Amino acid sequence: SLASASPPAVRRLVAWLAMTTPPTPLDLSGDGGCLMTTLREPLPTAARASAGVYATVRFRAALADGTVLHDSWEGEAPPLQVRVGAEPSDAALGWDLALPRMRVGQQVRLECGPSYAYGDAGAPPLIPPSSPVTFELELLSVRDLMSSHNPDEVDFVERYRELVATKERAKAGRATGGRATEGR
Repeated sequence: SLASASPPAVRRLVAWLAMTTPPTPLDLSGDGGCLMTTLREPLPTAARASAGVYATVRFRAALADGTVLHDSWEGEAPPLQVRVGAEPSDAALGWDLALPRMRVGQQVRLECGPSYAYGDAGAPPLIPPSSPVTFELELLSVRDLMSSHNPDEVDFVERYRELVATKERAKAGRATGGRATEGR
């Protein structure tokens, strides 16, 4: 019986059960439309893909019938770099839900209904309308431009801030009917 088993035997049994028990998907969307299953855990100290960072992701995308749309594990396709939390999004909505929950080194499977993949329109001719898509993602690295020491990246951040400020001034000018406001 398990009660009379030695502690090493119990540990081996628990380890075997953990390996043979399929992982439970996490419902990221709350409606069952985007399910994430961890295929490989990250190290506990691995960096998280928080909003605003650039994430480098290796991925595979496939339709429900098994048609592979993209595979950056095979062939010459390079990993993709996306900005986490960007508005508008750099990726499918399912990725927007998954990436902030991921850490570098983690590999997950995302089962995305049409609303969390390419929508009702799809992306013809490759992705038919209203198609569910399964993604496998591996978060390879994250890069935060705001804390970068690379001169080119620091210049990029400053140019981005200037563009945002210019856009806000233009928006404020339209809101006041084009009248000059103080401080500009």
